[in-house]
Amino acid sequence: METLLLANLFDYLSNPLASPLVLLLVILDVVALRNLWRSSRGDSSKIIWTLVIILFPVGGLIAWWIFG
Repeated sequence: METLLLANLFDYLSNPLASPLVLLLVILDVVALRNLWRSSRGDSSKIIWTLVIILFPVGGLIAWWIFG
């Protein structure tokens, strides 16, 4: 089972379209985190949003841009 998951991961990463999309996602997450930590929100709110963005990269990023 583990080798099947690992093989699927390598297949995904070898896709020529996957690498630029992953890089774009990482850049957008870093921008969102930078904007979050520069904002005047309270520390607890910043920590919660940071965890949401890191644990759920796509959904957290979308939630941050909509609700943040």
